[in-house]
Amino acid sequence: YPFVFLLNKIKMYDDVSMTMMNSLDSVAYKKIIDCEKFSIDNNWDKYFTSNLKSLEILEKMDSCEKLGDISTVKGAATVSEAYELLEVIEELSEQNDYFKFINTGTIDPYECLWGIEKTQYIKHSFHKPIVSRRVLLNKFPYRYDEASCEKIVVGGMCKKLECYYDNGSVLAGKSTSVIYNSKYSLKYIIAILNSKLISFFYASYFGSLSLAGGFYRIGAPQLQKIPIMYVKDFEDSLVELVERAIHNPSDKNILSQLDSLVYRIYGLTDEEIEVVESVLNL
Repeated sequence: YPFVFLLNKIKMYDDVSMTMMNSLDSVAYKKIIDCEKFSIDNNWDKYFTSNLKSLEILEKMDSCEKLGDISTVKGAATVSEAYELLEVIEELSEQNDYFKFINTGTIDPYECLWGIEKTQYIKHSFHKPIVSRRVLLNKFPYRYDEASCEKIVVGGMCKKLECYYDNGSVLAGKSTSVIYNSKYSLKYIIAILNSKLISFFYASYFGSLSLAGGFYRIGAPQLQKIPIMYVKDFEDSLVELVERAIHNPSDKNILSQLDSLVYRIYGLTDEEIEVVESVLNL
């Protein structure tokens, strides 16, 4: 994607002026960014959003706690581990003490497609891939602890965040991320991560990570920066809806209720919700 950068010297403490163009001759909008804020900001993607209202929503969300500050967020496996894990993956047959092995292709929001879709992993294809608990404990004890705990598994190459809740039965493979040890309920967290609002945030905040076909690279460094708004009064309602979504992941009514509740938690106005929806439709 072509960009042209025009650079010139400015005074150290000048505010930053940004102009977004519709074309060479037509200005979409202008924005003045506080110099102190700009100098410590390590992510400029949000300044390239389609309109000022989007930027205002992002800046409001940016004031929330970050996922990486309230949870452990890690990549599920290093490249070397990925190949070592391949040696211990096998198809389900007579085993009765194992972890299901999943990766990006077998994760949908609130749903695991293990045994439904083929699992493609380093040029190998599996139908029901598993890893023996005993073998994993002996070879990768730290991954055993991670697989055994309550967690969220996040797909690594998707058009939006696709997060699956697990209570300790799956081992996540390379290209996924895992979230655990959270300050708040993981069922509360997953409702936020799977919401339209966070899809809007991710597309706007990490727009430079977009690939052909509308896919995004989704990894631990990005997930750690996702803003989490916690409102205790909404927790029970949100968790109840998530439990219903886990049992009925394709129920559009439940997913719509979750999105509406997340909008309320972040305090979005009707006008702001329309902006979010319009960006997602684009």
